[in-house]
Amino acid sequence: MRHKKNNSRKQETSTEYSFTVFFEPAAEGGYVVTCAALPGLVTEGDILAEAREMARDAIRAYLESLRKDGEAIPSDPKFVSAPVKEKISVAIPAYRPTEESTFLSFRGALRAEESLRLRVQT
Repeated sequence: MRHKKNNSRKQETSTEYSFTVFFEPAAEGGYVVTCAALPGLVTEGDILAEAREMARDAIRAYLESLRKDGEAIPSDPKFVSAPVKEKISVAIPAYRPTEESTFLSFRGALRAEESLRLRVQT
């Protein structure tokens, strides 16, 4: 994170912050942008330039929200190496419904059906 004070003609002072962001190509096109230092920050853009601008806007809004709520602005983590991309496979056992889960599903379906009937009657 880099801090830099900027002075405008009106003598307003602002602080500049820098954060590392990740641009991940989206399956439908464009890029999804995340920032490790700012949990939950996710934005996107159709092209890289738009994704960068969206990231700036999202970070600015995130930091303003932290400031408004009286929370500290986090520092950008120092990555000791480049991010690693790899596939991880997992296996889960086949789903076998039990008598109880079948009953609960049936009971839920009956409730949904009854709820629809009540809405139609009113």
